[in-house]
Amino acid sequence: SKVPSCGTSHNSRLWLSTDCCGCVMGVTTWALVIYAVVVVTNIIVAWKGLQTFEGAAMEGILLSLAGLCLMSHARAMLTDPGAVPLGARPLPEREEQERAPAGDPKMYKSWCVRCSNYKPPRAHHDSGTGRCVSKMDHFCPWVNNCVGVLNHKFFLLFLLYIFLISMYSLGLVGARAYSCASAQTLKAPPPPPPTGRRRRMRHDDSLVIKVLEAFFDSNECQLGVPVFFLIMEGLLFSLFTFAMMCDQYSVVTTGVAGIDRRKGVAPSRNDLTHEVFGGSPNFKWSWLWPSHPDFGKHRDTILGFLPPRDDGHEAV
Repeated sequence: SKVPSCGTSHNSRLWLSTDCCGCVMGVTTWALVIYAVVVVTNIIVAWKGLQTFEGAAMEGILLSLAGLCLMSHARAMLTDPGAVPLGARPLPEREEQERAPAGDPKMYKSWCVRCSNYKPPRAHHDSGTGRCVSKMDHFCPWVNNCVGVLNHKFFLLFLLYIFLISMYSLGLVGARAYSCASAQTLKAPPPPPPTGRRRRMRHDDSLVIKVLEAFFDSNECQLGVPVFFLIMEGLLFSLFTFAMMCDQYSVVTTGVAGIDRRKGVAPSRNDLTHEVFGGSPNFKWSWLWPSHPDFGKHRDTILGFLPPRDDGHEAV
């Protein structure tokens, strides 16, 4: 039979969920990040000028964050999250207790009837990809993929860099609006002495009003509706990703994924950060780079299964 070029089946060449909603949201994510880069570059960074050191530094930080964000998103979307291959076997220490009794059509007691395959501990069937995924947390439509043990790091980095680029863009917009409003206030003639009700009212030329006017005065401040939408985007995604990172902190440190937590699985007393980032639980700068985690000799233990007898360990 013909091998599919992309998909989530056992023999797909490229891992990619073909869920229609997920594909749309994945493309939307890239479009929103590119929109933020274009608006900040053409309106905010242009305030300092790319030919200046300050402007070049602003643009360099912006492009670095955007690049890391999109790289993390692409890897979270295109990486096998830890799908259990056909013919997977229990770990040696669980072989006897998992083996089904004689006469049982299922090979093992832990069996997925939808996959017709062994179901390792902490693995769950994901309807979005149609596969059992080791340490499945949830299906994220923004990355159009299930979040599991092998792409959890990329998902976390995607959240981190979306949060950072959102806060960075908001900071630059705030600095530009404040600078512009301050300049307009200095140029404006002094207001007449307040009388009567004007003593109790804020003057129309106050700094707050000038900041608001800056967004819709493209001639003076080079802001406008695009920057207004950028602010809405930045506020929405910074709050959303911050909440998600807080939720994911317990998942990373305890090893209990979202589904297991809802089922009442007790958290581990040990720090299981290495099951996400690889190596030791101690922080390394390599954690911030969207590279595949290196589980070394503990790979099978972390996945919870052995590969099929006729297959070697596949590169992730």
